[in-house]
Amino acid sequence: MQMLSEDDLNIKEMSDAELEAAWDLWFDLAQATNDFDPAYTHGVFVPIAAPEK
Repeated sequence: MQMLSEDDLNIKEMSDAELEAAWDLWFDLAQATNDFDPAYTHGVFVPIAAPEK
């Protein structure tokens, strides 16, 4: 299912203001859903246990 129109997907034709508004919306949505995101399980976000001696 595609929710965006062809015009919405064509970022080459967007004005700077439209592109900035799209990024602002994306960041707002990303922040609003933080509580529902799964815990990080990779990379630098995983605590490293000290080696046993």
